[in-house]
Amino acid sequence: MNHHILSLNHNPDGRDFIVGDIHGMFSTLDALLDSVQFDTQKDRLISVGDLIDRGAESERVLEYINQPWFYSIMGNHELMCLQAETDKNTYKNWIYHNGGAWWNALDTDKQQAIRKAFSRLPSVAEISTTNGTIGVVHADISARTSWDRFTKKIMDDKQMRHFAAWSRARYDRYKAIGDTETIQGVKFVVVGHTPVPNCLDIGNIRYIDTGATYTDIKGLGKLTMMQVQPKIKMFEYDARRVKKNRRKKRWTFST
Repeated sequence: MNHHILSLNHNPDGRDFIVGDIHGMFSTLDALLDSVQFDTQKDRLISVGDLIDRGAESERVLEYINQPWFYSIMGNHELMCLQAETDKNTYKNWIYHNGGAWWNALDTDKQQAIRKAFSRLPSVAEISTTNGTIGVVHADISARTSWDRFTKKIMDDKQMRHFAAWSRARYDRYKAIGDTETIQGVKFVVVGHTPVPNCLDIGNIRYIDTGATYTDIKGLGKLTMMQVQPKIKMFEYDARRVKKNRRKKRWTFST
């Protein structure tokens, strides 16, 4: 399988969860996993991407990304981090306007380790479940495209990978006309990228970024997680309930 696509086989013994944009809010993620009694021996967690920036704990990203039960796809913020290494304009935009200021406090070795981990992230994921195949994309899937055709294009089309990480075209169309097409060949597709006050279903696309990092905005400031195996369930945790900048070991879920 092409490295731009993560395929996860059926997990018969545990649960699979998909979590929305974390954006450095790792203490909130800790609390959310604790609340569902996450079992690191059986359960799996798949992130829609945007692990970093804006939140207070972006430097913790390797703590999660190195776990065998944790998976993530590429978000636009991971892309910015990678591109900023060689593109000065991207660097300035990321550091000064997109929450990347934390980066300059890291030593070179940690920066290199994070970029190496990000460079390996796939652009999409597909999860085999008892409910059918679940797709995961950070931002968007192009119009008039089946899941099979989309994943094939992702393999060798850089522009399509950029679209998957950055686009809001489908959401904008929904806001304009109140409708969108169904993605054929997949039970549903879970995306992040676009903050919404509550999880939003548009056709068979589920928007689960509820703006965990935006604790000062009414209606946002929540981290949402969808269980997709063995049953469909929704969970969320209000980031305002978590003390800021806690610097001790926070994992209290099953290990």
